[in-house]
Amino acid sequence: MTAYSALLLVHSWLRWALLALAMLVPARALWRARARAAWTPGDRRLSVIFTALLDTQVLVGLGLYFGLSPVTPRSMAAFGAAMKHAPARFFAVEHLFAMIFALAAAHVGVASAKRAEEDETKHRRLALGVGLALLAILAGIPWPGMPYARPLFRL
Repeated sequence: MTAYSALLLVHSWLRWALLALAMLVPARALWRARARAAWTPGDRRLSVIFTALLDTQVLVGLGLYFGLSPVTPRSMAAFGAAMKHAPARFFAVEHLFAMIFALAAAHVGVASAKRAEEDETKHRRLALGVGLALLAILAGIPWPGMPYARPLFRL
């Protein structure tokens, strides 16, 4: 197995843990905001785990994008042509920017929650930031049925 294949496998499987947390964190935060529950060390820990996992996933993706992917150099060499080809455009631009937006939204949401004074506001800000990250992640995944689809589970 090459380094590219190994990193692609990690990137593919890590998304499932990330998606699970990206659904759990905002749902839990909204539930706790509605219940006017106190902000606990567990809330903070869950947000830190989510952002750490997202950071790891983005770093693996950037390693693939800038270091190992055979797709990136070809797309950049003929950027104009790549922009007219949906699969090339998706991996050269759309996937990258969706995930960078998700990373920014998650970090802003977590930092904003941390700075809020009221517990309900902390939960709502966390839900908003991670919820936006989830939407960007869902939009940036190469789902089956799309012209740039990738396997749901790489082996």
